[in-house]
Amino acid sequence: MFKTETSVNQSVLNRFTALFQNQRLAHAYLFIGPKDIGKSETARGVAKIVNCEAQDLSPEEYFCDHCPVCIKINAGTHPDVYTVEVEDGDFIKIAQISDLVGRAQLRPFEAKKKVFIVRNGE
Repeated sequence: MFKTETSVNQSVLNRFTALFQNQRLAHAYLFIGPKDIGKSETARGVAKIVNCEAQDLSPEEYFCDHCPVCIKINAGTHPDVYTVEVEDGDFIKIAQISDLVGRAQLRPFEAKKKVFIVRNGE
């Protein structure tokens, strides 16, 4: 079985894999829970599920982690996986949302789907 990061929620990835394979993904999801349980890592895992280029994955694998898309998502450099960082106790800035809206209106640059992750958005 493919090893993912330890803080990634495997049951959530199982659900998203099934939803993706059945073409039943919604346009947005909210990951909630205590601090440092792996919500951001799980969200990046979902981004890899919907965009991974590997065609020969076994049923136990969610994504390959070796294709250019997975490598860029892991490095945080994929142009279609955008993360809005909000520091603890701070607010989301208007400029950050304007940038997000502008990016959302464009077609994906190289991925199948665009993914936007807003960290600490509460």
